[in-house]
Amino acid sequence: TLGAKLADAGISRLLFVRHANAAPPGSKAKGEYGTIHDWQADDQKRPLTEKGQAQAAVARGWFLKQIGLSTNKALVTSGARRASETLQIMGEETRGEGTQVSMSLLIGLHPAGIAPRCEELFDKHGYAPLATFHAMEGGEAAFGEYGETMAAGLGEMVEQLKGVPGNTLSLWGHAVFLNALALVVLKVWGGDQAAIDNLLSLDLGEAEGILLEHQKGVCTLRHLRAAPPTSI
Repeated sequence: TLGAKLADAGISRLLFVRHANAAPPGSKAKGEYGTIHDWQADDQKRPLTEKGQAQAAVARGWFLKQIGLSTNKALVTSGARRASETLQIMGEETRGEGTQVSMSLLIGLHPAGIAPRCEELFDKHGYAPLATFHAMEGGEAAFGEYGETMAAGLGEMVEQLKGVPGNTLSLWGHAVFLNALALVVLKVWGGDQAAIDNLLSLDLGEAEGILLEHQKGVCTLRHLRAAPPTSI
């Protein structure tokens, strides 16, 4: 099971980070592409905007302070350029840190082509908490299936990380789809109903993170983000 694989690998923390602000899609609508693969290839090329680069640089502050590079067994990204660029800025090694963390790819973190019903609902509604999609017809089943599919892929990756130093795995991906995977992990780790409700209602913003920590049979959830500017 995923829980056993995480325990065997010594992983007690999972961080899920939404990519920073990215350039908009091309001029063609999704339905104008020849195949879903054509659209996926184009969508995955979207880079961060200047705003997104600044967001990721600010997010690097909370990432290094509250997570740290050295605690990570690996830094994981979807196949989308906007996710990997966010990871590179937030997880960039600086001279003298003496920390080397591998960067891995988990393709399904970008859901195109593997979760058509989820994509259909997302295209129709846009950004929203997972609870909103669960309330739609077929939404809970669709996002539940996606979460389980990604949990299986995560389990395979985790098996390769046994013996690697660290207790954390950080993943960079996409909006509500990260919540769907996090929900599976939260339940595997025995999260209580309050934590589950919190995750379902959490609308993850750009360059923000969801941290799950599993200690002594208890799983807690934290929403990590840059502190809002204080008024003077």
